[in-house]
Amino acid sequence: MENQKSLYIFKLFSLIRKVQGLKSQSFKDMNANGIKTAIFLTLIYEKGVSQSMIVEKMAVAKQTINNIIMELCEKEYVKTVTDESDKRLKILVLTEKGKQYARNYLNPLIEFNAKLYDRLGEEKIKKMADDFSELAEILMEVNREVI
Repeated sequence: MENQKSLYIFKLFSLIRKVQGLKSQSFKDMNANGIKTAIFLTLIYEKGVSQSMIVEKMAVAKQTINNIIMELCEKEYVKTVTDESDKRLKILVLTEKGKQYARNYLNPLIEFNAKLYDRLGEEKIKKMADDFSELAEILMEVNREVI
């Protein structure tokens, strides 16, 4: 029975890798970077976001996020502002130039996502998001137990 359980988990992660590969190919075809896209989306839809919050949310190396944020700041797409309630905290904000760039940069992705959404439907998307959130939580727990 343990082998059967392991086989099902292996199949699940194989499908996840396949989906990631297909998504990566789509991003490549759109000249998009997955991490940069996620940063733009986070800054558009969430307020009061710091670099450390993005690192935690995306579970990506701090240096990777830092390099992308530095690039976006150099291009004047993003700026940092001091948080009013905690002067030590730097909040990331899209500049007007960054908002315009993000609209152009994200438009192909938005159209692509709309097609996926229409084919899958809201109910299925919500269920998958809930299921993958639960999987991520369980993986973190199991990783802590193993280490």
